[in-house]
Amino acid sequence: ILPWLLIMAKSDVKLLGYWSSSYVNRVQIALNVKSIDYEFIEVQFFPKSELLLSSNPVYKKIPVFFHGDKTICESLVIVQYIDEEWTNGPSILASDPYDRAVGRFWAAYVDEKWFPSLRELLSPQGEEAKVALIEKVVEGLALLEEAFVECSKGKAYFGGDSIGYLDIAFGSFLGSMKMVEMVADVKLLDEAKIPGLAEWAVRFSSNDAVKDVLPKPERLMEAFKIFQAKIKADAKYKRKAYFGGDNIGFLDIALGSCLGWLSVVEKLRNTKLSNETRTPRLVAWAARLCSDDAIKDVILEPEKLIELLKLFRTEASSSYWLALVMATSTDVKLLGAHASPYANWVQIALNLKSIEYEFIQETLQPKSQLLLKSNPVHKKIPVIFHGEKPICESLVIVQYIDEVWTDGPPFLPSNPYDRAIARFWAAYIDDKIVDPILSVVEGFAVVSNVGLRTAQGEEAKAAALEQMVGGMALIEEAFVKCSKGKAYFGGDSIGYVDIPLGSFLGWLKAGEILADVKLLDETKIPSQGFATCTTSSTIRQAVAVCRPSASELHTSLAILIMAKSDVKLLGVWASPYVNRVQIALNVKSIDYEFVEERFLPKSELLLSSNPVHKKVPVFFHGDKTICESLVIVQYIDEEWTNGPSILPSDPCDRAVARFWAAYLDEKLFPAVRELLLAQEEEAKAVLIEKIVEGLALLEAAFVECSKGKAYFGGDSIGYLDIAFGSLLGWLKVVEIMADVKLFNEAKIPGLAEWAVRFSLNDVVKDVLPEPEKLIEYFKIFQARVIAAAKSILPWLLIMAKSDVKLLGYWSSSYVNRVQIALNVKSIDYEFIEVKFFPKSELLLSSNPVHKKIPVFFHGDKTICESLVIVQYIDEEWTNGPSILPSDPYDRAVGRFWAAYVDEKWFPSLRELLSPQGEEAKAALIEKVVEGLALLEEAFVECSKGKAYFGGDSIGYLDIAFGSFLGWLKMAEIVADVKLLDETKIPELARWTVEFSSNDVVKDVLPEPEKLIEFVKIIQAKIKADAK
Repeated sequence: ILPWLLIMAKSDVKLLGYWSSSYVNRVQIALNVKSIDYEFIEVQFFPKSELLLSSNPVYKKIPVFFHGDKTICESLVIVQYIDEEWTNGPSILASDPYDRAVGRFWAAYVDEKWFPSLRELLSPQGEEAKVALIEKVVEGLALLEEAFVECSKGKAYFGGDSIGYLDIAFGSFLGSMKMVEMVADVKLLDEAKIPGLAEWAVRFSSNDAVKDVLPKPERLMEAFKIFQAKIKADAKYKRKAYFGGDNIGFLDIALGSCLGWLSVVEKLRNTKLSNETRTPRLVAWAARLCSDDAIKDVILEPEKLIELLKLFRTEASSSYWLALVMATSTDVKLLGAHASPYANWVQIALNLKSIEYEFIQETLQPKSQLLLKSNPVHKKIPVIFHGEKPICESLVIVQYIDEVWTDGPPFLPSNPYDRAIARFWAAYIDDKIVDPILSVVEGFAVVSNVGLRTAQGEEAKAAALEQMVGGMALIEEAFVKCSKGKAYFGGDSIGYVDIPLGSFLGWLKAGEILADVKLLDETKIPSQGFATCTTSSTIRQAVAVCRPSASELHTSLAILIMAKSDVKLLGVWASPYVNRVQIALNVKSIDYEFVEERFLPKSELLLSSNPVHKKVPVFFHGDKTICESLVIVQYIDEEWTNGPSILPSDPCDRAVARFWAAYLDEKLFPAVRELLLAQEEEAKAVLIEKIVEGLALLEAAFVECSKGKAYFGGDSIGYLDIAFGSLLGWLKVVEIMADVKLFNEAKIPGLAEWAVRFSLNDVVKDVLPEPEKLIEYFKIFQARVIAAAKSILPWLLIMAKSDVKLLGYWSSSYVNRVQIALNVKSIDYEFIEVKFFPKSELLLSSNPVHKKIPVFFHGDKTICESLVIVQYIDEEWTNGPSILPSDPYDRAVGRFWAAYVDEKWFPSLRELLSPQGEEAKAALIEKVVEGLALLEEAFVECSKGKAYFGGDSIGYLDIAFGSFLGWLKMAEIVADVKLLDETKIPELARWTVEFSSNDVVKDVLPEPEKLIEFVKIIQAKIKADAK
C-alpha cells in the first residue's frame, strides 16, 4: 500500500515507465549518455499503478524520474534536469544559449506538430486522409532535414560530434517511425529527399547509448495492438452503454439484431468486421449487448446459425402455420426464423418490454401459407400478430412495440432530434449493412457433405466486404454520437439501434470461424502506397510567381533586423505569449524594439521568420531568430547573465518550473480559450470547473515553489511567474465575460495575493493589458475571423435569416416530402438550392454519410433522410396538424407502406426512365402497375373511406407516396402508358387529384414537362462527365 517504499530501495535513481514509450526512451538515452546507473520500474497501464498516480497526479503519465526524494515528470523536462544535475558527463544541451533555444524549439515542434501526425497514421484512415497525413509527416521531415543541416554544422549529430538534446528528442521516435513505414507501406526516411536525416537515423540508432533502448518496430506493432485493445476495453466502463445512452434504445435494437449474421459473414468470408483496433466501442457494445438478459437468449451462436444456414438450403417446410396460429390463445405471436436477424430484432424488443409471446418457426422452403397470407406484399418474415392485427417489417414492428407497450423501457429517445438520429442509423443499417452481409452469405453454397464453399467471384466478395468495412466504421462514429458516453446506442440500456445491429453478432462470429479472417483489420487491408503528385510542386511554382523572391525577402528582413536596435520582438500587444517575452526583457533591463504584427493577413515577416508555426512571438537578436515564448524566455535568461536570473539555479527547481509552465500552456490556457468561444451554458460550466481545478493545483504549486516568499521564483519574479502571470489579463476577461470569480481569496489565497503583487511589479504593470481593452480586441478579432471565413465556411448559411432551413433541389421527390410536411405544419423555412456538379461543400459536410439531399437544419441540429425528417417535423412541432396517426398500429401501417414505396415501387418507376428494350420495359410497367394495385388496397385500408391515406387530412403515407406523383406522370408521358388507370385503381386515381390540388401540395410538386427537361439536362451532364 505504500508504493513510495519502492523508490527508496536499492538505487538513488529510478525511472518509472514502459519499454515501448518513446518518451521513456528519451530519458533512458539521456541516462546512458551520462553513464548513470538507474533502476527501471516497469509500469502497469490497466489500471494505472498507485505509484504512477501518486508521483504524477497532474498528467498521470510516464515517464516519472526519481532522484533521491525528488520526483520529476515530463520527458524533456527530465532530460534537461539530468543534463544540469550531472555536469561531469558529456553535455546534452548546447553550451551556446541560441543553440539551446534552437534545440528546444525543434524538440517542441517534434512533440506538438510532427509526432501527432505520425501517430494518426496508426489509426484507421480513409485513403485521402492517409495521403494527407503522410504528406504532413514528410513535410515535417523536410523541415527537420533543414534543422539538421543548421544544427549539426556538418557533423554527425544534431548536437555536433556527440548526441545532444534534439537527437534524443527526435531520435526516440525512430522505432515508431519505422513501424509506421511498415503499417502504412510508405518510405518516410527517403535517402534521396532527406539524405542527412536518413544517414543520421542509422548513425543514431547504432550508437552505444541508444542501440539497446530503441524498441524493434515489429515488437512495437504487437504492443500497439495490445495497448489499443486494452484502452478500448477499459474505456467501455467509462462511457454509456448503448446507442440510446443508459438504456437499450431504438438504434441498439436495430443494429443489435444483426450481430449473429455479422459473425456468420466473418466466418464465411474469412474477414473481420468487429476488430478492437478499428471499431473498439462497437466491439465493447456488442459484448455488452449479448450479455444483456433481453438479448442473450435471442442471438444464436454462430455455429448454430451455420447449421441452420445449411438446413435452409436443403430442407423444405410444411404449411401448417395458419392452423397453429389460430389454435393458441396467446395475444402476441411472432412468425420468424431463429436464424433471421430481422426476427431477432423483434424478439429483443419483446424481451425488453417483458412481453410474453409465442414464436412460430417459419422455415421458408416452401414459404408457409401463414407467411404468404399475413405478408402478401413482401412475403418475408418477421410478422407479428397482436390480436387480429398482423404487422410486417422489423423496424416498423419495433416502433409499434415501443408505442403500444409504453410501460416498459422506451427504445426510441424522448427527444425528437435524438429519435431522428436513431431512425436514420437504423435505416442505414437496414439499407447498407444487412444487404452486404446477406450478399456475402449467399456467396456460399453447400457442396456434398463437405460443408460450405464459395460460389462467388473474388471481385464481388471484395466489393461486399469493402462496403461492410466502410459501414462499420461509420457505425462506430454513430455509437459515439448516440451513446453519449454510455454503454449502448440507447444509453444505459439497449435501444432502437442496438437491436438491429446486435442481432447480427452471432453471424459475425460464425463468419470469423468459417472464413478465418478479420474484417476491418487494418493489418489485412491492402494499402495503395503513396506516390508524390507533381501537382503539388506545380502549385508551389505557380505561387512562387506571385510571391517576392527569397533574396527580396531576406533583404527586407535584414533591413528590419539591423535598423534602430539589435533586439526586436515581433508580436501583438494582446498576446499573453508575447507579454511573456516583454516581461522577461524588462526583468533583464534589455532595450528592444517592438514590431506590431497584423493577423489578417499575416505579415510576410512573420511567415518568413516563423515558417513552421507562423505564430507570434518571434524574437530577433542580431542575425538570430528565436520562436516560441518559453524558448525565448529561456534564451534571454541564458544569453543575458548579468541581470537577475529567471530560471532557478537548482536543477530540480528548474524542472518543477518547466513542468508547471508546460501545464499552463497545455491544460489551463486552452480551457480559458475554449471558455471564451463556448456558446452552451453546460459547456461553459464544465470549462469553468476545469479552470478552477487547475488554479487549485497551481495554488499548491505556488506553496511548493515560493517557499513562503512573494513569487513562484522566490524573492523575485521567475520563470513560472512569467509563464503564468502573462495569462492574468485573459483570466480577468473570463471573470468579466463569464461572471465568475476565479481568484477566490478563500480558496486560493496564496495565488490571489500573488496575482495582485505580480500585476503591480514595475517590470509587469505596463505590459499586461487591461481586461476591458482585451474584451474589445477579442470582439474585433472574432469579427475579422468571421468576415475572412465567410467564403469558405458554408455553415454560416445555417445561422442566417431563419432558424429552419432545407437544403435540396426543386425536382427531388424526397425534398418535396419535407416541403409538404413543413407546409402542413405552417412552418416558415429558408430553401437553399443545392448544386449537383460538383456537390456543394455544405451538402458534403452536413450529410457526410450519404452525401444526398434533403438535409434539414433546425437551429444547430442537422437531420438527413426524407422520412426521418418528416417524422422529426411532426414530433418537434406538435401544435400543427398531426402527420403520423395517433394509433400505434396505424403508424406502423403507414411506415410499412412508406418503406414499400421507397424500396420496392419507386426503383421500378425510376428504371422506366432509363433506356430499355421493349421486353424489359413491359416487365417494369407490369411491376409498377402491380405496386399501384397494392397501394390501392392500402389506401382503402388506411383511409377508412375518407379523402386521404391519413383520413380527413394529409398524413405520413400521403406525403411519402404523393411526393412521387410528378415523376409518375412524367413516366406516363415518357413510356407512353397509363399507370393511374381509373378503371383499375379508382380510389388511388381520385386521391391523386385530391392530393395534388391541396393547398400544401400544389405549389410543391413539379410539373411533369419541367421534370422531363430536367432529366434530359442531368442525363447529358452525366454522359459528358463519364466521357
